[in-house]
Amino acid sequence: MRSGYWVVAVFATGWASAGLIAVGYSPLTCLLPALISGAILLCAYSLPSTGGQLGSHTRKVLARWSLLEGLAIVLAVNLLHQTHHPDATFPIVAAIVGFHFLPLARGIPVRLYYLTAAGLVLIGATGMLVPTGERPFFVGLGAAAVLWATAVYRLTEARRLVAA
Repeated sequence: MRSGYWVVAVFATGWASAGLIAVGYSPLTCLLPALISGAILLCAYSLPSTGGQLGSHTRKVLARWSLLEGLAIVLAVNLLHQTHHPDATFPIVAAIVGFHFLPLARGIPVRLYYLTAAGLVLIGATGMLVPTGERPFFVGLGAAAVLWATAVYRLTEARRLVAA
């Protein structure tokens, strides 16, 4: 199932690019995150296809928790702006995204997602300690690194299964 790699690659690229642009890097620097994600996708497509489709249970788990994640992000961002704390947006959103991996880890199940959740929540929490002007860069690149690491680990496991 390669769709999971696409999701991780797109969001990792988005996190890294948002972090770079928010602190003043040229949009051209977004090519680097896109290249990293592209390399991950090339590796994913080099694996033999299992031809598997998402089961209805997995689709329901993904839809339910992704919808809840999206609502939580919208509410949090609005609340942060209303309370004059937009500087906390990157860390809070990273933590929400991290927490959304917990029910996925159990419901799909993919045990690795517990570590993904912990990594994203830790990046979000640590991001609150980083000076305001550096938060987007720290959290954006940190969240991207956690997502890329998740994809690389899953690719490594998939290659190991194919070789066995």
